Amino acid sequence: MYGEDSVYPFMGNSLLQLPTTEDIGKKNLDFRFSHRFGDASTGIKDFFGLDKGANILLVLDYGLTQKWSAGISRASEGRTYEIRNKYKLFNQSLSFPFSISLWGVVGQRTSEEVYSYGPYIIPNITTTQTNLQPLADVLNREYQTKLNQYTLSGSDKRSFMGAILISRKFTERFSLQVSPIFVHRNFVKYGLGNDRTGLDIGGRIKFSKRIDFTFEVIFTPHRDYIGQDRRILDQQDYGGFQNLTTQEINSQYNQPQNLPYVYARNVLYDKPVPYSYIPFSIGLDIETGGHVFQLIVSNSTALAQTTLLNGANYNYANHQFVLGFNIHRSFSFQSEPKFDDWKK
Repeated sequence: MYGEDSVYPFMGNSLLQLPTTEDIGKKNLDFRFSHRFGDASTGIKDFFGLDKGANILLVLDYGLTQKWSAGISRASEGRTYEIRNKYKLFNQSLSFPFSISLWGVVGQRTSEEVYSYGPYIIPNITTTQTNLQPLADVLNREYQTKLNQYTLSGSDKRSFMGAILISRKFTERFSLQVSPIFVHRNFVKYGLGNDRTGLDIGGRIKFSKRIDFTFEVIFTPHRDYIGQDRRILDQQDYGGFQNLTTQEINSQYNQPQNLPYVYARNVLYDKPVPYSYIPFSIGLDIETGGHVFQLIVSNSTALAQTTLLNGANYNYANHQFVLGFNIHRSFSFQSEPKFDDWKK
């Protein structure tokens, strides 16, 4: 057990996305049920995103010891299963300023996933018989699709995530957690790195004994781009003006008077590759004794821990957001104290 001077920065063991530094407790079971609905920007038409389906997460975490917990989760997006572990190193006290825990996750997506990296191989089946040319065209399209696609294996769809959870309770009403994150994905789209780092910043503001305001934002130097292949996205343009190649510039537009035209084609009309957004979520936590309800507004539907650094789906600047919730239920499997124990 912790010393009598221990300070607990958070009442529960979960922020909106990442866990908090708080442990579950030996022989305690925490069940979490989470939903993130679709884009709510269409308003009442789609009932603020509820008609668009939801990403659903189920989690079971069990306290093996007072400091160490392990669990398993399943997210509907990608049919992702994750094995989770958390170990508490230090608890904030009068003699130590922070609570620190280690967090590790192994994730496995089980949905069928096909990566398209073409068309770079273009078959050219022809025939001298005119009546057979439609069949040859069908075969060309079929082979072009198959030759430029790759079906991901189970190993490809495996990811690993680790984080250091560092929190501090500054006042009775305000606690903050800062968590450096590392994620490794066995397979990524062209132009992305397998390894990624990020920083999660979250906290709570206590309104009353049973109601908290929580927030969480995830920063990372790199996020996933929106689309299948960056090489194709990088050739997108405005108004039909594609980038001039180096060869075209050197051979056709190499005079000083051509500079404005080259600048317009390759700079002004160049459409940047779209990337996912910085995930930012706010929530209202309501504790009812055994249950914790978290009502959430976010721009991200991600729930699997190994996908948190991919980036958010929606952009607040375009009035896009999603609604969601987390429900926690705690169970204790500790044996009831015997009557003789009270006399000791």
